Amino acid sequence: MRRRVLHVLASNDRRGAEVFAIDLATALEQLGWESTVVSLTRSTSTATVPAEPLGAGRWWRSLGPLRQQAKTHDVVIAHGSTALPACAIACAGITPFVYRSIGDPAYWSSSGLKRRQTTLLLNRADTVVALFPSAANTLRTRGVTSEIATIPNAVDAAAFPMIDEFGRRTARAELGLPSDASVVLFLGALSLEKRPERALTLARARPELHVVVVGDGPMRDQLGDEAAGLANVSVLGPTSTPHQALAAADVLIVPSDTEGVPAVAIEAGLSGLPVVASDVGGLASVIEQGETGWLVTPGDDDELMAAADKAIVAGQSVGLAARRRCLERFDIGPVAVQWAGVITRSARIARLRE
Repeated sequence: MRRRVLHVLASNDRRGAEVFAIDLATALEQLGWESTVVSLTRSTSTATVPAEPLGAGRWWRSLGPLRQQAKTHDVVIAHGSTALPACAIACAGITPFVYRSIGDPAYWSSSGLKRRQTTLLLNRADTVVALFPSAANTLRTRGVTSEIATIPNAVDAAAFPMIDEFGRRTARAELGLPSDASVVLFLGALSLEKRPERALTLARARPELHVVVVGDGPMRDQLGDEAAGLANVSVLGPTSTPHQALAAADVLIVPSDTEGVPAVAIEAGLSGLPVVASDVGGLASVIEQGETGWLVTPGDDDELMAAADKAIVAGQSVGLAARRRCLERFDIGPVAVQWAGVITRSARIARLRE
C-alpha cells in the first residue's frame, strides 16, 4: 500500500518555500510516497504553484478542510509561515506533522511573546527540520524539544542548466534588456527584510550597470516609483520562469537582513551565475567566499558594490565552481531521500502509538 504525505503551504504564491514543496512532492513520488499539495489561502499574484487552496482570506478559515485532509494521510509536512500554527491545530490527535523551518530562528525567535508562542507550536510537531546546522542549534537553545533534523534546501537541478552566451543574449532580448551592459539581478520577494531597495542604491552609484528587479511583494509600488527616474533600472514584476531572469544576468545579489538558505542563491549557482549576498542565515553553506561568490556585511552598500564588481570580472570561473558546489549539495533528488527518512520515522512512530 502506498504511503501518503500531505504538503501544506501558506498560500499558492510562487515563492521559495512553495516551489520547494512542489519539487519535494514530485521527488517523494519516486520514492513511494503519494503526495498531495494544498495551500491555506489563495494567492493574488500572477505567479503561482500548483497547490489546491483550501480557502481564501485568513488561514484559520481553512482549519476544517485541513483537518479532513490530514485524516486521510500518513504524515503532514508544514512548509513554513502560517502552516505551523495551522498544522499544530488541525493535526492534533490524528496525524503526525513535520515542520520545515525555512528562516533563521536566531532572527525571528530572539525574545518575547512570539518566541514563546513559536516554541510551543514547534513542540507540537513530531520533527522540526532546519536548513543549516546553526539553525538547528538555535532551535535547541530556544527550548524546542521535538526531534530536530538538519536537511538543506534544494531545487530541481535539471530546471537550471548552465547559462551560455546564446542563452544570455536570448534572455536579454526577451526581457528587453541591453545586450552590452553588465546586468545585476535582484530576484525575490519585494519585502522589507529582503532589502530590494539596495539594488536601486547600487544602480545610482554604478550608472554603467543595468540593474534588474524581479519579484512581487509589498514594496513593489515603492520600488517602481523610485526606479522611474533611473534609466539603468528595470522593475519586471513576478515571474514563473526564474531561469530566464538568471540567464540574462552577470551576477545575482541577495542583500537581505535575514535569510535561511534562499533557493534563488542555489538556482543562480546551478545556472553558473556568481552570487553576492549578505552574510546571514545559512548563505555560507551555498557561497564559498571568493570561490563560488562573495559574502558581505549586511547593510554595507560599499561592500555590496565592491563584491558585485569582483563577481562581474570573475564571471564564468566563479560560476562554474558555484555550479559544481550546488550540484553536489543542493539537488532535490538526494535531499528527498533524507526527507523520506524523516517522514517514514514519523509515520512509523504514529502507528506504534495507536
